[in-house]
Amino acid sequence: MAIFKVSRVETTPFDGQKPGTSGLRKKVKVFKQPHYLENFVQSTFNALGADKVRGATLVVSGDGRYYSKEAIQIIIKMAAANGVRRIWVGQNGLLSTPAVSAVIRERVGHDGSKANGAFILTASHNPGGPHEDFGIKYNMENGGPAPEGITDNIYSNTTTIKEYLIAEGLPDVDISQIGLTSFGGPEGQFDVDVFDSASDYVKLMKSIFDFQSIKNLLSSPKFTFCYDALHGVAGAYAKRIFVEELGAQENSLLNCVPKEDFGGGHPDPNLTYAKELVARMGLGKTNTEQDPPEFGAAADGDADRNMVLGKRFFVTPSDSVAIIAANAVQSIPYFSGGLKGVARSMPTSAALDVVAKNLNLKFFEVPTGWKFFGNLMDAGMCSVCGEESFGTGSDHIREKDGIWAVLAWMSILAYKNKDNLEGDKLVSVEDIVRQHWATYGRHYYTRYDYENVDAGGAKELMAYLVKLQSSLGEVNDIIKGIRSDVSNVVNADEFEYKDPVDGSISKHQGIRYLFEDGSRLVFRLSGTGSEGATIRLYIEQYEKDSSKIGRDSQDALAPLSIKNLLSSPKFTFCYDALHGVAGAYAKRIFVEELGAQENSLLNCVPKEDFGGGHPDPNLTYAKELVARMGLGKTNTEQDPPEFGAAADGDADRNMVLGKRFFVTPSDSVAIIAANAVQSIPYFSGGLKGVARSMPTSAALDVVAKNLNLKFFEVPTGWKFFGNLMDAGMCSVCGEESFGTGSDHIREKDGIWAVLAWMSILAYKNKDNLEGDKLVSVEDIVRQHWATYGRHYYTRYDYENVDAGGAKELMAYLVKLQSSLGEVNDIIKGIRSDVSNVVNADEFEYKDPVDGSISKHQGIRYLFEDGSRLVFRLSGTGSEGATIRLYIEQYEKDSSKIGRDSQDALAPLVEVALKLSKMQEYTGRSAPTVIT
Repeated sequence: MAIFKVSRVETTPFDGQKPGTSGLRKKVKVFKQPHYLENFVQSTFNALGADKVRGATLVVSGDGRYYSKEAIQIIIKMAAANGVRRIWVGQNGLLSTPAVSAVIRERVGHDGSKANGAFILTASHNPGGPHEDFGIKYNMENGGPAPEGITDNIYSNTTTIKEYLIAEGLPDVDISQIGLTSFGGPEGQFDVDVFDSASDYVKLMKSIFDFQSIKNLLSSPKFTFCYDALHGVAGAYAKRIFVEELGAQENSLLNCVPKEDFGGGHPDPNLTYAKELVARMGLGKTNTEQDPPEFGAAADGDADRNMVLGKRFFVTPSDSVAIIAANAVQSIPYFSGGLKGVARSMPTSAALDVVAKNLNLKFFEVPTGWKFFGNLMDAGMCSVCGEESFGTGSDHIREKDGIWAVLAWMSILAYKNKDNLEGDKLVSVEDIVRQHWATYGRHYYTRYDYENVDAGGAKELMAYLVKLQSSLGEVNDIIKGIRSDVSNVVNADEFEYKDPVDGSISKHQGIRYLFEDGSRLVFRLSGTGSEGATIRLYIEQYEKDSSKIGRDSQDALAPLSIKNLLSSPKFTFCYDALHGVAGAYAKRIFVEELGAQENSLLNCVPKEDFGGGHPDPNLTYAKELVARMGLGKTNTEQDPPEFGAAADGDADRNMVLGKRFFVTPSDSVAIIAANAVQSIPYFSGGLKGVARSMPTSAALDVVAKNLNLKFFEVPTGWKFFGNLMDAGMCSVCGEESFGTGSDHIREKDGIWAVLAWMSILAYKNKDNLEGDKLVSVEDIVRQHWATYGRHYYTRYDYENVDAGGAKELMAYLVKLQSSLGEVNDIIKGIRSDVSNVVNADEFEYKDPVDGSISKHQGIRYLFEDGSRLVFRLSGTGSEGATIRLYIEQYEKDSSKIGRDSQDALAPLVEVALKLSKMQEYTGRSAPTVIT
């Protein structure tokens, strides 16, 4: 038997070790700092007190994410040093969060011991890996999360800690092998018991559900099933329960091998991240011919959350808990004696409330955080509970339980089909949900998440919403100015909860606006992210009329439609594919899908020679579209269309035009970013960040600053955007050379940009399609300038110039940067009304993802008034060299944003051409193209 001794290690506090509702979550690199994990663990032991720690039995396991194995060994050594008697570890360090709760409550050790608590190593549904998230939380002897009194004490200890205890001479324990390992220490024997991760949990599930009934359902050839563990810890239970115990086919399991980085995915069981399951269930963006399974489900990283799907049908978490409660007594043996009560978190829809009222059940509305449900359960007041964030559970444990929820749904399906397994058609998930709506009414519901926003801005927003509540009259005036068809707010408050068990009061739990017709708006700051703040907006509308419960949820909550816009006789449209490949998509999307007139398409037959034209979507080459939009050199009598757009040869670039109005690519990406969240459903949860190429104007920078978005300035080349997107750091990006895109793919996307603009126009005109005049492209751009300022901008291209002369020009500009005094003397000799250059450099970029450095990315002259001159050699030509000169001036004064761009830029243009000696080095008196 190995003998260890106790060492006292000096340490100092770390800022920010305050555990949220689900423990402490930070990036792995934060946890890997020397003493960081140790400080938190020791602070937890100190908060529990020596009387609770010495001689205790503790569970230490988690979802298997990166850094878990190292953390388990550290906690084992610290537990030994702090007098813990024994540690229980799930094999390979794997235990789901609900399984940990079950082990604390149900497992009996070989020596008759019972667990007193647990360290759970998880960041739940957050990504894992060396650059992602890690987390730790402590659960109490009831199997539930530590109450606020304990977590507050833990945090207080982290701010004053001076030392921690750790066992010296205690070797790492092999947690891959089941068995008992004993050690000797100053206080006697210390055991580490590695046990099978699944057996205790499977035993508990079999005591709750009728496995034979579910097995009968799964044996029916008409019932097909798919379960996706998203490479989280649920995979350690899926095969045991669904295949070995219930007889499902093994190929019904997706991503059921637990991985430290969750296979590079985001282990959050929702329609965004469970892409493979969503596609298999017929809910993907592209339809498949294959018949989807009858029932599908997914779990998050630590298997406490769940998503339930039917064939081409999504069940909201709010509906899910209501339907389980409404059917539990008949379908689940554990509840055959009746439900003690039901509860939901405040932001969750009121679907459960209606069930409780109809079935005369006790009902509780609690703050977000499972510990509030746990209090009710310990007092025998609650049997079934749930939250809108895909968490559902019951009083069998004191955590939400993803696999339990899936088995509950399978039990309901088995009960509904018990006399129907030989029939023509099974009662489906969709049948059950629609019957529930017909009985109890439907709660249309959605949640918008704004993740990693600036914490200061988030607090200001919440303070503004609280202040606004003091005058409901003002609130209703604002609402009527936005939507005249929305009813009045009759109550507004900050949700406050008095616990009926212990009398404790939880304040500031969310800001509520309650409408006369039963609608709700709820705003809440969430503490589940590892960086920044997350604002969650919950929107709900209740519909009792059975004739109106079948509407699409987003339509019921906020009807936005490109098709509606195109159907307006006031909206006209023109799209020019320049005989490129975009023509293969134009008719399909704009005409067949969206209902545009076929004569709104120009040059949409792809041709090998692009019809003899130059397939570059700019004012020079898209001549036919430019003329039709009223921007040609000769005015036409015909009224131009409201909106026009063009694509290049391979359809990755775009040009956007309004009636007699050109939108610069730099303005275009800024306006898309500023309006994306409201206008484009894909971005309803918020933007991860935005980026532009260095030569592109700083219009996007101003939007990012105002909206508290992450912002990146990168070299020209889409691969730099791709790196940011793969790392989850960027949603929308663009470049001045008519390229705009998002993280839906890893290339710029011309048709996407056109649809983004049409979505913005649809949103701006959603209440105006019957009005006298539509909000136009020009209106949107000018309003944007009034809000964010205008970046006057132009680009001069000198194509196919002599390569030697081009290199000499660039070398001259670099040499000139060594003396800004000389530069400014030259400038003053050209134009006395141009401000001084205050900085000049060659742009260099260090990639924040892979650390690579890109040098010589363009020569910049930055002026005191915010103006810029950028010179760059471009490698896109097939002959000679191309010099691109970018000229930009920022104007914040709203009285000066309406000038002609070339007039506003004329002084800088003259300076740029003479300072660079453009004609001398290139032999060109004028550029090839001006954009």
